[in-house]
Amino acid sequence: MCRWAGVSKSGYYAWRDRPDSSTMLRRKELAVMVKDVFESSHGTYGYRRMAAALARQKVAVDPSTVRSVMHELGLVAAQPQAKVRTTAPAQDLDERPDLVRRDPAAPDPGLKWVGDITCTRTRAGLVTR
Repeated sequence: MCRWAGVSKSGYYAWRDRPDSSTMLRRKELAVMVKDVFESSHGTYGYRRMAAALARQKVAVDPSTVRSVMHELGLVAAQPQAKVRTTAPAQDLDERPDLVRRDPAAPDPGLKWVGDITCTRTRAGLVTR
C-alpha cells in the first residue's frame, strides 16, 4: 500500500506514530466543550450561539472553528418550526352569548363553570393537558 500511495514505509510509520499536534489537542478539548454545551442546550444551539456560549465561559474560539468541530461531531441544531394555527375563531362568534361576561369569578361555588386545555408542541408531537 505504501508503494501505491508513493510513500516510504519509514515515512508512513513516522506519520502514524507522530504525537498529536497542539492544534489537534486543542480541537479535541474544544470538541468536548462543544458537545457539553450542545447537550445542555438540548440540541438547539447552532455554531453562532455555541461560540457565544463558549465566549461566556472564557473560551476564545472563532465561530468558523466551532462550525467545523460541530460538523466533525455530526451535531446539527434543531431548526425552529413554523407556527401552526391550531384553533380558528368560529364563524358565528358574534352571535354567541357571553354567559360568563369575561369574568370567570363567581360569588358562590358552583355558579360558573369554565374549562381550558393547553396544547404544547414537543418533538414527540402535540401534547394536550
